[in-house]
Amino acid sequence: MQRNFLSNLFILLFLNVVVKPFYIFGIDAHVQNIVGEESYGSYFALLNFSLLFNIVLDFGLVNYTISHVAKDPNWISKNIKQIFTIRILLAALYGIVSFSIALIFRLEAEKFWMLGLLMLNQVFVAIVFIVRANFAGLQKFKIDAFFSVFDRLILILICLYLFYAYDIAMFKIEWFIYAQSFAYGFSAIFALVWGSRALGLIGWRLKKEEVKALVLKCLPYSLLVFTMIAYQRMDAILLAGVHEHGDFQAGIYAQSFRLQDGVNMFAQLFASLLLSMYANLLSDKKEIQKLLTYAFQLLMSAIVVGIVVAYFVRNELMTDLYSHSDPSGKYVYIWLILSLIPICFVHLYSSLLTAKGRLKEAIFAAVAALTVCVLGNLIVAPVYGAQGSAIVNFLTTSTMGLFSIYYVWKLEGIKVQNSVWLKISILAIGCFLTGLVLTPFMHTYWVAIVISSVGIALFFVLRLIAIADLKELLKLKKA
Repeated sequence: MQRNFLSNLFILLFLNVVVKPFYIFGIDAHVQNIVGEESYGSYFALLNFSLLFNIVLDFGLVNYTISHVAKDPNWISKNIKQIFTIRILLAALYGIVSFSIALIFRLEAEKFWMLGLLMLNQVFVAIVFIVRANFAGLQKFKIDAFFSVFDRLILILICLYLFYAYDIAMFKIEWFIYAQSFAYGFSAIFALVWGSRALGLIGWRLKKEEVKALVLKCLPYSLLVFTMIAYQRMDAILLAGVHEHGDFQAGIYAQSFRLQDGVNMFAQLFASLLLSMYANLLSDKKEIQKLLTYAFQLLMSAIVVGIVVAYFVRNELMTDLYSHSDPSGKYVYIWLILSLIPICFVHLYSSLLTAKGRLKEAIFAAVAALTVCVLGNLIVAPVYGAQGSAIVNFLTTSTMGLFSIYYVWKLEGIKVQNSVWLKISILAIGCFLTGLVLTPFMHTYWVAIVISSVGIALFFVLRLIAIADLKELLKLKKA
């Protein structure tokens, strides 16, 4: 079980490590440097607005599909056309709801067309997600991994062409949105063609009773998805709305959130893999315990080492990445990077709650986190701007993470042993002390390399992964 998990994880991470970091740091960050904080901040707030009402578009269909396909592969043939039909109807409803909310909040007229394109992009992404959900549920992780990076690869190529074929001073944020629309649209069409040949995806089946029953089953999943998206994306929206210089502060927040979101993309891949494997092991509590522990050791070890490295390179990294780095951005950076710890708790434990059907508890945890997010931002964001929102982000994700751990322990009797927590703590302390000792004597980036090396060494010394598993993985790759 552990070796199967590690093998699938390797495939997912390999493709994403090659593509997504280049997109985040080479494309997205470069766009912000070109257009400036205010212009990018306005785009960033609109992007989060389009994501906020993604619940109407998704309605929990992705998690619902992964869970049920993993339990019963024959589920696809019985329900795939209803799922596709509901997705089309939800896309129309998503547009109506989002534009209506934008009108209520009196969004400026010149921003409406940008919002419309960003919403269209979300429809394209949703189509890809539903195709990926079916492949993930069938344990076809190579195909899932391919579609997880395909749209970003196209977007990278388009943006590189725009950067070097035209005068860089001409580049506007609108060009970036156009490039996204083409890349996501092409990826959606390709996914539909592939999914239709492999799964019989495309089709229209609108039987009232069947659709109604499926919607009712998906409703708890949709509430969970909405509350989780809301507390993750509300910061930038509230910040842009309540601060005197909202767009500029949202731009400062976006600089560090980009780094957090980039790491979170990999953690989300981890979670999607776990959700499918948890669903396959529902009747075997012992195996679930082993899988959770194994996944915890891998993910938390990587995150802890990464956070320590990120802390010691904070000044140079922000200066090198951004031509308009604000002094307060370094504090925003620290809080958002620290938030990755509770974010990983959420992915590890909330996925298990979802697979187990413990949606009531997961929704309660997400609502509590959303409450902290909204109240916290309304109180501190008007005064402290991006830095205040970053602190609230840490408190919000911590709320969700701790509740998830508590419910898994209370309801399922499953927890990570104290010895594992101790090993992770030793790993963190060892890496941090290495950084403190070397910083006065070495260049920052060399310090980062040494910290990473020490972290890898401790990873094996503390037996957070078995050498036998790596040998088995290499055999699988050669086969």
